[in-house]
Amino acid sequence: MRAKQCDVKIHKGALTVIPKVIYEHEMKLLEVLYGVGAVVCYERKEYYSPPKQTYYVDGDVIHYSVEEIDYENEYSRLFTTYGKHPTIDLPLVEHCYGDQDDRRLEKINNEKYADEIMPVDKDDMVVKGSLSANLAEIPADEKINYNEMTKMQLRDILDERKISYPRHNVTKPALLALVEGVNV
Repeated sequence: MRAKQCDVKIHKGALTVIPKVIYEHEMKLLEVLYGVGAVVCYERKEYYSPPKQTYYVDGDVIHYSVEEIDYENEYSRLFTTYGKHPTIDLPLVEHCYGDQDDRRLEKINNEKYADEIMPVDKDDMVVKGSLSANLAEIPADEKINYNEMTKMQLRDILDERKISYPRHNVTKPALLALVEGVNV
Protein backbone atom coordinates (compact mmCIF):
# COMPACT_ATOMS: atom_id res chain seq x y z
CA MET A 1 0.00 0.00 0.00
CA ARG A 2 1.26 3.47 -0.84
CA ALA A 3 1.26 6.06 1.93
CA LYS A 4 2.65 9.51 2.59
CA GLN A 5 3.42 11.21 5.87
CA CYS A 6 2.45 14.75 6.79
CA ASP A 7 2.86 17.15 9.70
CA VAL A 8 -0.32 18.03 11.57
CA LYS A 9 -1.38 20.09 14.52
CA ILE A 10 -4.14 18.53 16.60
CA HIS A 11 -6.21 21.15 18.43
CA LYS A 12 -7.31 19.18 21.47
CA GLY A 13 -8.70 22.15 23.34
CA ALA A 14 -8.48 25.92 23.60
CA LEU A 15 -4.97 25.79 25.06
CA THR A 16 -3.68 22.41 23.84
CA VAL A 17 -2.15 21.94 20.38
CA ILE A 18 -0.25 18.72 19.64
CA PRO A 19 2.16 18.67 16.68
CA LYS A 20 2.54 15.19 15.21
CA VAL A 21 3.86 13.37 12.14
CA ILE A 22 1.24 10.96 10.80
CA TYR A 23 0.27 9.25 7.56
CA GLU A 24 -2.27 11.28 5.60
CA HIS A 25 -4.89 8.53 5.85
CA GLU A 26 -4.86 8.93 9.67
CA MET A 27 -6.38 12.41 9.40
CA LYS A 28 -9.83 10.90 8.88
CA LEU A 29 -9.50 8.93 12.13
CA LEU A 30 -8.26 11.94 14.08
CA GLU A 31 -11.11 14.09 12.78
CA VAL A 32 -13.61 11.56 14.11
CA LEU A 33 -11.90 11.68 17.52
CA TYR A 34 -11.28 15.45 17.81
CA GLY A 35 -13.77 16.95 15.37
CA VAL A 36 -13.63 18.26 11.82
CA GLY A 37 -11.22 21.19 11.60
CA ALA A 38 -9.33 20.21 14.74
CA VAL A 39 -6.62 18.47 12.71
CA VAL A 40 -4.69 20.86 10.47
CA CYS A 41 -1.79 20.13 8.11
CA TYR A 42 1.14 22.54 8.18
CA GLU A 43 4.61 22.84 6.65
CA ARG A 44 7.23 22.08 9.27
CA LYS A 45 10.67 23.58 8.82
CA GLU A 46 14.09 22.40 9.90
CA TYR A 47 15.55 24.62 12.59
CA TYR A 48 19.19 24.99 13.43
CA SER A 49 21.16 27.10 15.85
CA PRO A 50 24.14 29.03 14.47
CA PRO A 51 27.38 28.37 16.34
CA LYS A 52 27.73 30.29 19.64
CA GLN A 53 24.21 31.72 19.32
CA THR A 54 21.16 31.19 21.51
CA TYR A 55 18.55 31.61 18.79
CA TYR A 56 17.25 29.30 16.07
CA VAL A 57 17.09 30.01 12.34
CA ASP A 58 14.49 28.68 9.88
CA GLY A 59 15.75 26.07 7.49
CA ASP A 60 14.19 24.21 4.58
CA VAL A 61 10.60 22.96 4.61
CA ILE A 62 10.46 19.23 5.31
CA HIS A 63 8.90 17.26 2.45
CA TYR A 64 7.84 13.63 2.66
CA SER A 65 7.81 11.23 -0.25
CA VAL A 66 5.41 8.40 -0.98
CA GLU A 67 6.49 5.09 0.52
CA GLU A 68 5.34 1.50 0.26
CA ILE A 69 4.05 0.04 3.54
CA ASP A 70 2.45 -3.29 4.37
CA TYR A 71 -1.36 -3.05 4.36
CA GLU A 72 -2.02 -5.66 7.06
CA ASN A 73 0.55 -4.17 9.44
CA GLU A 74 -0.78 -0.66 8.91
CA TYR A 75 -4.39 -1.71 9.46
CA SER A 76 -3.37 -3.51 12.66
CA ARG A 77 -1.38 -0.48 13.83
CA LEU A 78 -4.38 1.79 13.27
CA PHE A 79 -6.60 -0.71 15.08
CA THR A 80 -4.37 -0.81 18.17
CA THR A 81 -3.49 2.91 18.13
CA TYR A 82 -6.98 4.38 17.79
CA GLY A 83 -9.11 1.67 19.40
CA LYS A 84 -12.89 1.87 19.33
CA HIS A 85 -15.12 4.64 18.02
CA PRO A 86 -16.13 7.03 20.84
CA THR A 87 -19.88 6.44 20.44
CA ILE A 88 -20.27 3.23 18.41
CA ASP A 89 -19.17 -0.23 19.52
CA LEU A 90 -16.93 -0.60 16.46
CA PRO A 91 -13.18 -0.14 15.88
CA LEU A 92 -12.49 3.37 14.61
CA VAL A 93 -10.44 2.18 11.63
CA GLU A 94 -13.27 -0.14 10.59
CA HIS A 95 -15.79 2.71 10.92
CA CYS A 96 -13.70 4.94 8.62
CA TYR A 97 -12.28 2.44 6.12
CA GLY A 98 -14.41 -0.68 6.36
CA ASP A 99 -13.39 -4.24 7.16
CA GLN A 100 -9.74 -5.22 6.76
CA ASP A 101 -10.61 -7.87 4.15
CA ASP A 102 -12.28 -5.26 1.90
CA ARG A 103 -8.90 -3.49 1.53
CA ARG A 104 -10.66 -0.16 0.99
CA LEU A 105 -7.86 1.80 2.65
CA GLU A 106 -5.32 0.24 0.31
CA LYS A 107 -7.42 1.03 -2.78
CA ILE A 108 -7.95 4.66 -1.73
CA ASN A 109 -4.26 5.27 -1.06
CA ASN A 110 -3.02 3.50 -4.18
CA GLU A 111 -5.39 5.59 -6.34
CA LYS A 112 -4.45 8.80 -4.51
CA TYR A 113 -0.69 8.32 -4.97
CA ALA A 114 -0.71 6.54 -8.34
CA ASP A 115 0.88 9.51 -10.13
CA GLU A 116 3.58 10.20 -7.51
CA ILE A 117 7.08 8.88 -7.96
CA MET A 118 8.15 6.17 -5.53
CA PRO A 119 11.58 6.55 -3.94
CA VAL A 120 14.28 4.00 -4.61
CA ASP A 121 14.17 0.96 -2.35
CA LYS A 122 16.88 0.92 0.33
CA ASP A 123 18.30 -2.31 -1.12
CA ASP A 124 18.82 -0.54 -4.46
CA MET A 125 20.50 2.54 -3.00
CA VAL A 126 24.14 3.25 -3.65
CA VAL A 127 26.33 3.68 -0.60
CA LYS A 128 27.59 7.22 -0.02
CA GLY A 129 30.94 7.75 -1.66
CA SER A 130 30.54 4.95 -4.19
CA LEU A 131 29.28 7.28 -6.91
CA SER A 132 31.93 8.89 -8.99
CA ALA A 133 31.92 12.62 -9.56
CA ASN A 134 33.05 11.93 -13.11
CA LEU A 135 30.70 13.86 -15.36
CA ALA A 136 31.43 11.53 -18.28
CA GLU A 137 29.29 8.86 -16.57
CA ILE A 138 26.21 11.11 -16.60
CA PRO A 139 24.43 11.08 -19.96
CA ALA A 140 24.46 14.45 -21.71
CA ASP A 141 20.66 14.47 -22.14
CA GLU A 142 20.11 13.92 -18.39
CA LYS A 143 20.25 17.24 -16.54
CA ILE A 144 20.46 17.22 -12.74
CA ASN A 145 18.29 19.83 -11.01
CA TYR A 146 20.27 20.86 -7.95
CA ASN A 147 17.62 23.41 -6.87
CA GLU A 148 15.30 20.61 -5.77
CA MET A 149 17.93 19.07 -3.49
CA THR A 150 18.15 19.74 0.24
CA LYS A 151 21.19 21.32 1.85
CA MET A 152 22.22 17.92 3.19
CA GLN A 153 22.15 16.38 -0.30
CA LEU A 154 24.20 19.28 -1.68
CA ARG A 155 26.74 18.82 1.12
CA ASP A 156 26.98 15.11 0.30
CA ILE A 157 27.72 15.92 -3.35
CA LEU A 158 30.42 18.40 -2.32
CA ASP A 159 31.91 15.82 0.06
CA GLU A 160 31.93 13.20 -2.73
CA ARG A 161 33.70 15.61 -5.05
CA LYS A 162 36.13 16.54 -2.25
CA ILE A 163 35.27 20.24 -2.52
CA SER A 164 35.80 22.24 0.66
CA TYR A 165 33.07 24.53 1.91
CA PRO A 166 32.23 26.28 5.21
CA ARG A 167 30.64 23.76 7.61
CA HIS A 168 28.62 26.28 9.63
CA ASN A 169 26.23 29.03 8.54
CA VAL A 170 26.43 28.05 4.89
CA THR A 171 23.36 28.94 2.87
CA LYS A 172 21.72 26.85 0.19
CA PRO A 173 22.54 29.39 -2.57
CA ALA A 174 26.22 29.22 -1.59
CA LEU A 175 26.15 25.41 -1.77
CA LEU A 176 24.37 25.58 -5.14
CA ALA A 177 27.04 27.92 -6.50
CA LEU A 178 29.78 25.51 -5.42
CA VAL A 179 28.05 22.45 -6.86
CA GLU A 180 27.07 24.07 -10.15
CA GLY A 181 30.48 25.72 -10.48
CA VAL A 182 32.03 22.25 -10.76
CA ASN A 183 29.73 21.36 -13.67
CA VAL A 184 30.53 24.46 -15.72
